[in-house]
Amino acid sequence: MEQVQQSKKTETAGGGELLDDLIIREHFLYMGGSQVPFKRSPNQTSKARSLGSQTRPFDPKGIVLHDTAGRLEKGSSVRWFLQKKAKASAHFVIERDGSLTQQVALDCKAWHAGKSAYKGRTGVNDFAFGLELVNPGRCTQLADGRFKPWFEERFKEGENGLHFAYKATKSHGSGWWLAYSKEQIEVTIALCQRLTEDYRLEFITTHYEISPGRKTDPNPLFPLERVKQAIKEIPPDKKDRRAFLPADSPMRRWPSYHDNVIMTVPAGAELDIIRKCHFENEAVGGARDETAKLPKLWCLCAYASHEGWIEGEKIQSLGDRGD
Repeated sequence: MEQVQQSKKTETAGGGELLDDLIIREHFLYMGGSQVPFKRSPNQTSKARSLGSQTRPFDPKGIVLHDTAGRLEKGSSVRWFLQKKAKASAHFVIERDGSLTQQVALDCKAWHAGKSAYKGRTGVNDFAFGLELVNPGRCTQLADGRFKPWFEERFKEGENGLHFAYKATKSHGSGWWLAYSKEQIEVTIALCQRLTEDYRLEFITTHYEISPGRKTDPNPLFPLERVKQAIKEIPPDKKDRRAFLPADSPMRRWPSYHDNVIMTVPAGAELDIIRKCHFENEAVGGARDETAKLPKLWCLCAYASHEGWIEGEKIQSLGDRGD
C-alpha cells in the first residue's frame, strides 16, 4: 500500500508537441535543426567492438529510465560520465531545465543498466537505450525542514523551484523525493516518442523494474504511466509504418546515391517502414550536392524478402492512396 504526503502539488505537462523538433540523423539527436550537445563518454561499447566475438551487438528494443542520483548543478552528471572511473554512462542526460546532452551514439551500447533483466532476458544494456534524469534520489528531512540526499548538500522546499514529497512504495521503500520539473517531463516524453518511432521500440521501463531490490530509480514521483500512455498516443500519421510507392523506386543498401542499388521496387508496391532518418548526401563522383545542406529523409524499408533504403519523398502513406 502506498503512503503519500506531498509538500506541494507538482504539475507536469505533456511533451508531445516537442516531437516534431526532434530528429535523428545517423544515430545522433538534433533539436530545432541543431545537433544536441554530444560529449562522448569513454564508458561504452562501440559498434565495432560489439561486432566482435567477445560481446553481443547492440540491438535496441526499448528504453530504460534512470535518475542520476547526483548533484543538481547543470553539467555535473555529464562530467561524471566523462570519467572512466564512473564505469557508467547513458545515451542521454536530461537536466532539470529540459536541456539534453547526448553521451553515447544511438548505435552504441551505453553502460547504464548493470546487473539487470527484462522479461527474463538478462543484460539489458544489450537491447535498451539509457536515459538519465537529473535528480538526487532519496532524501531525508532534517530537523530544520531541509532535505538531505546521500551527498553533502541541503535543499529547501520551494527554493529554486524545488518541491519534495514523502512517498513509500514496495519498489522504492520510503523517503522524501524531489519532484521532476515540468521541462524534464516534457522533454523525456518527446525523446521517448522519437526513439520509439525511429527505432521501432517495444517497451519503456525503469531501473527499479529491471534491477528490483538493487535500484530505486526513477523515484516514485516520476509519472511513468503518463509517459507510457504518451507513447501509445503518438498520432497515427507518425506511427503508421505501412506505406506504398506511387512510382518505381530504387532500394539501396545505404542511404546514399552511390552505386548501391539492391533492386527496383515497382510502382504500387506496399512497404513496411522500419526506420526513418535524416542524412546529408554527396552527389555521385564526390561533388557536393547543394541540396545536401538540408538533410534528406531516408526510410529503411522491408519489401518482399529485402530490406533497404528508399528516399522518403518517394514514399506515401497508405492513408493517402485514395483507392
